[in-house]
Amino acid sequence: MKKLLILALGLFCLNAVNAKISWEITGSTLTVSGKEDIPSYNPYDADISTAPWFMKRKEIQKVVIEDGITAIGDYAFYNLPALTSVTIPKSVKKIGNMAFKYCSKLTSVSVPGAVKSIGNEAFLECTNLSTVTIADGGLTTVGNDAFMKCEQLKSIKFPNTVKSIGHSAFKSCQNLQSVTLSTSLDSIAGNTFEECYALSTINFPASLKSIGIRAFYGCNRLGSISIPATVTKIGSHAFANCDNLKTAEIAGNMSAIEDYVFADCYNLTTVTFSGSVESIGKRAFSDCYRLKNITFSNTLKTIGEGAFGQCSALQSITLPNSVTSIGDYAFSGCENVTTITLSNSLKKISERAFQNCSKVKTLIIPNGVTEIGEGAFSSMSALETVTIPSTVTSIKDYAFSSCSSLVSVELPKKLSTLGSSVFSHCSKLESVNLPAGVTEIPSDLFYYCSSLKSFTIPNTIKEIGSMAFTGTGLTNISIPNSVERIDSWAFNWCSSLTDVYIDVNPNLNFDFDFLFDGNSLENLTLAGNMPNNYYYGWYNEENFRKVVLYVPRSLYNQYASTEPWNKFAAIIPLDDEVINNPENNNSENNNQGGNSGNNNQSGNQGGNQGGNQGGNQGGNQGGNQGDNQGDNQGDNSGNDNQEGGSTGIDSFKSDNNKVVVYNLKGQRTNTQSKGINIINGKKVVIK
Repeated sequence: MKKLLILALGLFCLNAVNAKISWEITGSTLTVSGKEDIPSYNPYDADISTAPWFMKRKEIQKVVIEDGITAIGDYAFYNLPALTSVTIPKSVKKIGNMAFKYCSKLTSVSVPGAVKSIGNEAFLECTNLSTVTIADGGLTTVGNDAFMKCEQLKSIKFPNTVKSIGHSAFKSCQNLQSVTLSTSLDSIAGNTFEECYALSTINFPASLKSIGIRAFYGCNRLGSISIPATVTKIGSHAFANCDNLKTAEIAGNMSAIEDYVFADCYNLTTVTFSGSVESIGKRAFSDCYRLKNITFSNTLKTIGEGAFGQCSALQSITLPNSVTSIGDYAFSGCENVTTITLSNSLKKISERAFQNCSKVKTLIIPNGVTEIGEGAFSSMSALETVTIPSTVTSIKDYAFSSCSSLVSVELPKKLSTLGSSVFSHCSKLESVNLPAGVTEIPSDLFYYCSSLKSFTIPNTIKEIGSMAFTGTGLTNISIPNSVERIDSWAFNWCSSLTDVYIDVNPNLNFDFDFLFDGNSLENLTLAGNMPNNYYYGWYNEENFRKVVLYVPRSLYNQYASTEPWNKFAAIIPLDDEVINNPENNNSENNNQGGNSGNNNQSGNQGGNQGGNQGGNQGGNQGGNQGDNQGDNQGDNSGNDNQEGGSTGIDSFKSDNNKVVVYNLKGQRTNTQSKGINIINGKKVVIK
């Protein structure tokens, strides 16, 4: 009822008196007089009255507040859409919240020196307000959103008494060009000047202590900033998306530059830290594409995730020895960096920290680092040499993947964890050692390392992962007795691989797919035990028929009578004690079967296990071959000087002391060919 009465008075009375405050509307001018505060109103709260002139609000073009009024209450002149000017007397000490909000035609306002505070949203969306004059005096506080979206405001000068500016106070003042800050200002709150697209310069006073979140976000014309030494905190995104910011000097003694502070400042070229900054936050300078130079303070300890990611113009990285931690992707995509100097205090190189730093040729990882994270140095395509210290015990997945110029790597003796794909696509890699502490060759470790032509698998390895050597340049490989599992495709698409030697562990588990696809395999030697745990499919059989199998003489019958072994092109029995790695072709004097040189091999294990078979099952190894080639392979020859182990051919006949060459089917040939040949009774591998 009270509210209705007030509304009625506003409609039907041209002037009203309430205690010491009176008002009247003459034409389009509202005059308020008295010796007290204009009370606070709220048109949206039924418990609080609406300004008595509110119902006439569309007619009011001018407001005159006479001397004696001490404060302008909340919502006092809220949403007067026709208001163009206001006169505020020197007696006013406070402008309340929302006092002139939505006065969209108001063009200018003068704030007298007695005013100590301007309330929240006091002039919010006064979209035509172009001039604000604040007299020197006692103003200390500008509230949140106070001048937000005053789109025509071009300049603002604060008296030196102002200590704080609230968040979003001038946000989206798109034409604001000039700001003069108070020399007493100690804080700029979050979003204060966000999206002030025309703001080209800002000078921070020596009194300033903090700059809030997104305080200058998107100030596209801001060209340079200098943060004074008094500043102890810069909030996240404070200067992000300042497209034309070119230089930043940070002298503040602060614990942290927070996340995204200068992110997407595309034209930023130089950053200098002269203060005692300890931490640079997540993506603080990410996507600063033109950043060429950065000088870190020697107090810096932590660089956050992606802090300098995609700073593609950065030319060098020198981390002071105070740095103890680098976040994931910290310098990822810095593709023009040519030198990296790491801190001696680092313990870990984090995930993809230097990924795609593609012009670095030499890298020294400092002593003390124990872990190289996933993809830490991946896609460093110019990297030729890397020094890994003895302290490193773990190298994670993809750590050096696609380092296409890397030639050799010496892994430290203490290394115990080696991830998958660590050297995948290192197309020039020729040499890598595996220390004794590594027990697994993980999947894709050397995937398409096409220049890797030889590799020694140490006898500490228990498992070879899927595609571990796929696409390498290996010509032969020896798998030691320690290996218990070989995963699918481990050696696929090794187009030069002709010889594989396996010292069979009793527990060896494998799928024949590990061996054949895309290879030129000619010879497979299985030493020691006969494999019992394996898988093969019908599609492997065509591959079997292209490969000669070498097995211990004592297991010959088992192989010859068991699938899939009897599907191989030939089975050659070798004496147990002389089976050698095909990489080791040193000549040995071996009596192939003791006095068996006096026995015709027709029908025994050294020859054609069934007598005259005319070239079957290993080329009629020492049996009666019908002498179609004019040579009796079963001739008694006693001792033969064998290379790499027995061939199963116990004698040969030379023609006038000339070199005699046989293929693995016992057929005499005129030339020596790549792979295994029988030359004067010796097994010879020709690479």
